[in-house]
Amino acid sequence: MKIALCFFDKQVSHLYEDNENVVLFGNHGWSILIDGVRRSIAIDHFQPLDYTKEFSQIIDTLRANMPTISRWNSRGDTYELLLRRAARQVLCIATGLKYYGISKCMMSTSVYHHLDSTILDLAGRLASVPRIYLAFNIITGHLLPLNQIEDIVTRKVLNYEISEYDASADVQAFSQRSKENHAPKIGQDVIASNENNYIKAIFFSLYHDLRSVFRFTRNILISRKSADNNDFAYTTDSYPFQNLNQVIAQRKALLYCEKKLTGVPLPVNPRVNLIIMAHFQPEASSFPEGGKLCNHIDIIYKLRSLGYGDKLYYKEHFASSFYFTSVGATQVGAYRNIDYYKHLESLNCLFVKDVAGEKYGGARCRKYLPVTITGTVAVERALNGLHTIVTGFPWYKGLPGVIHIDDLADLSSLSSDLLLFNETIARESHEFLVSLLSNKTLTNASGIGLTGKLDDTLVGKFKCEFDKLLEIF
Repeated sequence: MKIALCFFDKQVSHLYEDNENVVLFGNHGWSILIDGVRRSIAIDHFQPLDYTKEFSQIIDTLRANMPTISRWNSRGDTYELLLRRAARQVLCIATGLKYYGISKCMMSTSVYHHLDSTILDLAGRLASVPRIYLAFNIITGHLLPLNQIEDIVTRKVLNYEISEYDASADVQAFSQRSKENHAPKIGQDVIASNENNYIKAIFFSLYHDLRSVFRFTRNILISRKSADNNDFAYTTDSYPFQNLNQVIAQRKALLYCEKKLTGVPLPVNPRVNLIIMAHFQPEASSFPEGGKLCNHIDIIYKLRSLGYGDKLYYKEHFASSFYFTSVGATQVGAYRNIDYYKHLESLNCLFVKDVAGEKYGGARCRKYLPVTITGTVAVERALNGLHTIVTGFPWYKGLPGVIHIDDLADLSSLSSDLLLFNETIARESHEFLVSLLSNKTLTNASGIGLTGKLDDTLVGKFKCEFDKLLEIF
């Protein structure tokens, strides 16, 4: 049986290019070692005859992944064409996985949050080939291997010892920062690269949008054959002046929300107060990791359907004010506009911000019970002995103190005990994280989840750990 390394960069792929048991897969299809020479095989080399009965089901599953599709391709007028082209690729890749006898696909990402990796993931489901995702971990900065058989709900930690890394000190440091109301140390380079200057964002948007229009016009007037031959190039496209439109919509939404913000200490309801800890969107932490409840409006309707009738508090993510990062436009305007906030208001939501030194819904907050999709706040609160409601499927699934919304049948009378400090949760969550992250993670040589690129000094260590993972699973 062979192993497929999917979408890894050239440096990592190079480490295994002479291994006949390793098949490389990426934007240009398959790379197979035949008689000592790597040969490229196109995705559509395999006719999708084995799985034609599943075509309509694949279309339905792709539609369920529309948040991913719309994030990278805004051309809604061509979605019907895109869905069928993507579905055919799913069939072709599934046939290829079967033909080459692939036992597992190693994925160079935390989760399938681009359409190319989504297509590969659906092919793996169809061919019954597990996908191993390397989830970036904000506590250690290392990569936690997660095994996925079907959809995101089935994803779970592999739980194999593959390194000598002891996470005890990192968990303790992370816990201490949360007790001091400080943000996690890892990932601060990403935050520092963000830009929230509106005027600068306007000019930056115009620059990129005009370049896009120029390229589009040039391709119409001059017939050009792409030298890159990227099989997934069609999955990314945008309408003219998309960046500018989204920046303006984002700005208007932020101004509306700011006017509505409550800047005084909130009254404490004698019953349990729920606060929505909003996510930065679009981002993988809300979809696909959020599953069906990846939108805050949907979550609020779910809470109401479970009987929660009191006022809901809503705390916007600080990064929603960022227009651009070092990797491009944030596209927040695709998820935030004035109508979004008005919809929340119609559901009896009150917009709040931290006041008087109090972080509402934060790591140490005992007045409000936070609701998050997959946020790190749930980990911080658990280490502080507090509960959090989670609606998605995060890497820390099973962490003491975390309550999944599917386990709540009635919210009309939540117990006030959920707001109390629990020594057992604090102790057991610490033990849970140390056990989960010690000896079971990979060195993050590729910089997955960070702004950095491959660290040459860590490649050898990564390969040693990665080889062990390939051997035991």
